[in-house]
Amino acid sequence: LPVTVTVSIPGGEELAKKTFNPRLGIEGGLSILGTTGIVRPMSEDALLATIRLDIRVKAAGGQKILAVAPGNYGADFLKKRLGLDPEQFVTCSNYVGETFRMFTEEGIRQVLFAGHMGKLIKVAGGILNTHSKYGDHRMEITADCAREAGAPKELQETLLAMNTTDEAAETLRKQEILERTLEIAAEKIQTILEDRYRVDTEVIIFTGSGDVGMTAGANDLADKLSQRQS
Repeated sequence: LPVTVTVSIPGGEELAKKTFNPRLGIEGGLSILGTTGIVRPMSEDALLATIRLDIRVKAAGGQKILAVAPGNYGADFLKKRLGLDPEQFVTCSNYVGETFRMFTEEGIRQVLFAGHMGKLIKVAGGILNTHSKYGDHRMEITADCAREAGAPKELQETLLAMNTTDEAAETLRKQEILERTLEIAAEKIQTILEDRYRVDTEVIIFTGSGDVGMTAGANDLADKLSQRQS
């Protein structure tokens, strides 16, 4: 006799809202894996096409200002700290340079770039694909920004020996130069992205402990984004 099997995930509809599915047009629940039970990574081309589609749809809706975050940490910051709706921002994964090129091509004029220090500090060093296979240098870039913020050579050497940016942030906080270090990193990111992609860019960098550094116009651009959704 034929057997009908129904697979159900309690609370799946709510959990699905926290995934990438809604942006792909998959609504109403979580995706169920196929017969192998193996998640096969989306190809780079497919992921970039998804990012472009997200930008293109928003631009077609008349948006000329967008926020962007690398992933969930940044997206949560945009939603919870800045009060932005998901329709006001896109996520770019590791593809910072590619995404900003898309902004230029799709007619986006202003961008608010927000993310965790561990990811964005790489961009401050000119690394525009933040996947580890393209380079890391987080501690070197952090130490360089700290140097510009006034860190003595001994502190710079201490930073270089650390393994995580969270550890570095804690040390810089104790020395009372964390905020300035983050601001310098944000300014470097702004210069790199504006010079290369000709999109007006403001930057917010935050740590896991809630410290924030930003470029001079970041708050104003965040306010502008909030007003456009209300």
